[in-house]
Amino acid sequence: MDDRALQLERLTRLLEPLALLFLAVALVVTIALVVRRSNREVWRALRWRDLLVYLALVAAGVGVSLVHFDSIGNHAWRPHEEALWFALRGQVPPEGWHPLEAQTLVRLLYRGVGAIVGTSIGVFAVTALVLGSGGVLLAGLAGQLLTGRRWAGYGVAALLVFHPTLAYWRTNAFHVALPQAVFAGVLLAAVLVARRADRLNVAAWLILGSLCLYLRQEQAGAVLGTVAIPLLCGQADLPRRWRVWLPGLVVAVLLLALPTVVTLDLAADREDYRMGLRFLPFFLANPELWEPMSRPGLAGLLVLGLAAAVPFAGAEPELRRAAWGLLVVAVLGLLPSILFISFGQRHLLASGTALAILAMVGACALVAHPRLQRWRVSALTLAVGLVAMSALEGWGRLMDWSPRYSQTQTTRVPELPDTRPPSGTPTFDPDTCATYASAWQLCGEWHWCHPPKDLTDPALVRARWDQLGGCVVWAVDETDGQVAGARHEWWTVVSRMYRWQPEGRVLLDDNGYEVDIHLYRMTERP
Repeated sequence: MDDRALQLERLTRLLEPLALLFLAVALVVTIALVVRRSNREVWRALRWRDLLVYLALVAAGVGVSLVHFDSIGNHAWRPHEEALWFALRGQVPPEGWHPLEAQTLVRLLYRGVGAIVGTSIGVFAVTALVLGSGGVLLAGLAGQLLTGRRWAGYGVAALLVFHPTLAYWRTNAFHVALPQAVFAGVLLAAVLVARRADRLNVAAWLILGSLCLYLRQEQAGAVLGTVAIPLLCGQADLPRRWRVWLPGLVVAVLLLALPTVVTLDLAADREDYRMGLRFLPFFLANPELWEPMSRPGLAGLLVLGLAAAVPFAGAEPELRRAAWGLLVVAVLGLLPSILFISFGQRHLLASGTALAILAMVGACALVAHPRLQRWRVSALTLAVGLVAMSALEGWGRLMDWSPRYSQTQTTRVPELPDTRPPSGTPTFDPDTCATYASAWQLCGEWHWCHPPKDLTDPALVRARWDQLGGCVVWAVDETDGQVAGARHEWWTVVSRMYRWQPEGRVLLDDNGYEVDIHLYRMTERP
């Protein structure tokens, strides 16, 4: 065992008890929020029928995953997910544990489930669903308590059920869905603090935010943004009441300090963390990152939400403050993900959740607008119509994504924008060109391929262009058409970063399965 592997093993042993302590503290403060007597006035706004509606919507989300995606029989593996599959079965991967790639607490949860319930693929997929579906309930409750309107909470939950990205990642064991659900809990705790800012409520909010960052630290911007909810929708003097927030902040920081240092150390060598603002134009210009927000239904609701934040638009002061708070959360939720080379939809789940609630705040502002009382029925019809349209748009997108859910059932290679598909036999010499490919069949036949992730660094590509006389070839295969995940994110960025021309097609046999590979040659030096 080399020094790096030994260091990782020691870190894993150190982080495991800390992860369990973190979870225990978070559970204690969460239970305290729910059962303590002083919060009953806040919870009294909820009725049993509300909980039944939210649970029904959670069941609908599970149904989308189990029936529409068939997340058990047709489970889609993602990078690093195999490590959690090892954990469920009580085994250690051949390369050992890596705390950055298999988040320690999530891994321990899967190991515990496997020891108690079983180690089948069904248990594996259902565990991911249980851990990921809580966001529907928690975000719905946050929307209802923030606006004071139950139908707004119902609308938030419905949007999350049929939001393609959220529905897609709810099914996945890779540690994305659980942090999104925890973030919804952080939002709910922030709303509770806005209603009642005492020491325990504030401590619970800060500790849950700390847990959210521990699970996935790229949510730092969104978690920090939740500060806007109590400041704008509650008591503006909260920062001056240091005796209220300081104890909880100290506990939250102490719990998070060591894992943060470890994560930063492990991430120092990853190219994701070294790209910075030079890729910002590519990210902002990538339309796939903003779906379904760019579609008419949800876009219309978001326009209403943004209008509610403008003072002269006439929205109720409470709804205007809520709109501003959620807008802060959504915008800050882009950071630090927008600095990553793998900036994609799965990195924006927290921001997307805040935008879903903002959309419903906008619908509430439309219906409650004082100048529209004469047309109240029309306003309500428009709001409900936009919510229904958003759900239908999401469902339509899911219909497109479902056939490509599994890696083994992807049936087509994605096409590059404004570039015709290649045909015929390629004419270049793979031994004298910089060839970028992920298909192991092709790389085995050609003896060497550069990883496609290298294409996201123009400086590296430029050096190989100069070294090899301008012969840079990109092999795109069917797995690049997956609807989510790092591979597809690299593809969407690279397809727009350079100019390409079709070079040819290669059909390879993989144990009876035909692998279709499209080859493109770079036409201009980066």
